[in-house]
Amino acid sequence: MINKYTLSLKEVLFKKIKKHVLRESTWVEFTGNFDTRHEALLACQGGYEDNKIFDKVSKAALTVKSGQANYERDGYLFYKEEIDLQLVEAFFEIYLNDKRFDLVDYGGSLGSAYFQNLKKLNFLGTYTWNVIEQKHFVDFGKDNLENEHLKFYYQLNDVRHTKYNCVLFGASLQYIENYREILDEIASNRINYIIVDRLTVCDEDRYCVQRVYEPIYDAVYPVHVFSEEQFCELLTTLGYNLEHSWIKNERGYYVVGNKIIREKSFFWVRNI
Repeated sequence: MINKYTLSLKEVLFKKIKKHVLRESTWVEFTGNFDTRHEALLACQGGYEDNKIFDKVSKAALTVKSGQANYERDGYLFYKEEIDLQLVEAFFEIYLNDKRFDLVDYGGSLGSAYFQNLKKLNFLGTYTWNVIEQKHFVDFGKDNLENEHLKFYYQLNDVRHTKYNCVLFGASLQYIENYREILDEIASNRINYIIVDRLTVCDEDRYCVQRVYEPIYDAVYPVHVFSEEQFCELLTTLGYNLEHSWIKNERGYYVVGNKIIREKSFFWVRNI
């Protein structure tokens, strides 16, 4: 069946020809169709734990802290202000509803989204931004980046659930092996809001190999492509209603075989 995630043979050929003629370049590529994360991992060399990723991200984060760049993402520096308007809108909605904004940024690197949207966050007054990451990221963050608002933790249990009312997965849920356990924990703690930003989705559940090229960094790691329908059913089962969903860049998709993989964002609110 041809749908928003499935291309006809003609469409596949057209996109390949267009890419060749226009010499379109991409920094990210998806390949393969694996049944499990382990199978995809075996097809990779390295992974997100690769030290070269951390080295580039940590150097970029210090550049942002010094004021020489506006923010960084995956170690790539941005020098112009580019507020994530959809995210900020969700943040303000949370603040207006709960009269507070205390967020857990799960897989938040070294506070990329925090620094990107910092000027808007300051309008919230008192708030907390708590990053959960790998040990070496957390150690670096604690030593170099923490302030009265930004904190770093090794695991969700380190942050008392009474201290946060929202969890953000900023293009991170698809890389977390035990994502279901984490979502279950969030739901059991009755956290009011879950924002899943730039989740890789399709019309079927699969694992792929994701290759990232310079100028970001050169790395390969497994990525979970969620069935959008099944993912929404899961969050509904956990007791959340879908408030908003959006695609930030309609041209920001990946073609694997005859399938389109998109990055889609979801804002979920807990049933009271």
